[in-house]
Amino acid sequence: MVQTRGSDAIDKAQRRIALLTSIEENLDLGHGLTIEAYREKIEAARAKLEAHNRLKSAFDESCKAMREEEKELTELSDRMVNGVATKYGKNSTEYLKITISNRKRSSTSTKAPEIETPTIDTDAMPSAHGDMLAQLIQLVAQNGATGANN
Repeated sequence: MVQTRGSDAIDKAQRRIALLTSIEENLDLGHGLTIEAYREKIEAARAKLEAHNRLKSAFDESCKAMREEEKELTELSDRMVNGVATKYGKNSTEYLKITISNRKRSSTSTKAPEIETPTIDTDAMPSAHGDMLAQLIQLVAQNGATGANN
């Protein structure tokens, strides 16, 4: 079930316009402050809210369809691996070929350890030297983190 959005501002404006029209049906306070302008703005806000809720509903449906598609793809992938195991055996080169490649990818995708950046009190140095040193430390840390050898 999609949770639609409401609008306190629209609700408040609806109550307020009812009170304003009780003063005078076509109240005109000057400078564009009219009941008609207020009513148009309320309707414009309501139309945008309705459009927003329709888009949200469509997005939620799309997400649901994507999750279902991914689930079906995962199930088919598992069935493909199991089919190779059944046809060729779990000790076959064919089975190892498709399962080892997954293991390699998952083991190489682990995050590299972070390099600790040394801290130096640059406030105690003259401003120009402190800025240059901070830039140098940042450059060294970036090159160390990316493994660059320059």
